[in-house]
Amino acid sequence: MRGDNLKTEYPDNFTRKRAERQRRARKRRIITFLIAFLILICVTLITLCFTIFFPITQVQVSGSKIYSADEVSEASFIKVGDNMFAFSAEKLENEIRSKLPYIADVKVKRNVNGTLKLNLTDAKEKFCYKTDEGYFSVGEDGFVLNQYTEQPSSLMLVLGVAKELKVGTFAEFDDTAKKEIFDKFLEYGKNTDITGIDLTDEYAINISVANRFEVYIGTSNNIKEKLAHLNSMIREIDESKSGKINLSYWSKEKPEGTFVEKKEE
Repeated sequence: MRGDNLKTEYPDNFTRKRAERQRRARKRRIITFLIAFLILICVTLITLCFTIFFPITQVQVSGSKIYSADEVSEASFIKVGDNMFAFSAEKLENEIRSKLPYIADVKVKRNVNGTLKLNLTDAKEKFCYKTDEGYFSVGEDGFVLNQYTEQPSSLMLVLGVAKELKVGTFAEFDDTAKKEIFDKFLEYGKNTDITGIDLTDEYAINISVANRFEVYIGTSNNIKEKLAHLNSMIREIDESKSGKINLSYWSKEKPEGTFVEKKEE
């Protein structure tokens, strides 16, 4: 009996296979429709989130002792009524720093109640880069903070690393090799009171230490060892004395340096 029913429903293999193909085709169409419908729902929700939902009702600014909340709000592109999630924190930070260079960091906190919180960290001048256009103060992260006509005496003077600088941007070295040398001095010179670095000629490097010693380093070979030797030499020199120190001939085989005291005129 069962066999007769099957023959009645599917008189031959061709009809049965065609029916199976039709069922699979209907199933694929249903699945495709459901997927498209879900995508449409997701796109609609995302669009609403970035347009109608989560408007900014107020902006709270804190942390800076240099700029007022009004200055920060004016420097940013954020306005009350804008969508809370329609911008990236990185873009907002870059916008603020380009206009208010003495801001080192911007932390963004978004609250679904409509409050956008900006917590700022002020930048500190660390270096002074000299170019043909004058003196530029630079933060620890390499961001250019200000331009001066005279050298700020409290900052480490850096020569020969850049031809052009612009306030509100990151300082770019003309030579990547010099950037690597400069970074080595910062890394290995933490225990050395370096007040100036001259990288005009990377094969004839000069530094000044504690505004007392002019030190001829020579090449960048063995910077770590040269600075360690320099520190030991300075400890042996009377604090009332200043002058020139030559470490250009220093090598691991012959770790020596010379000191010539500056005579008072």
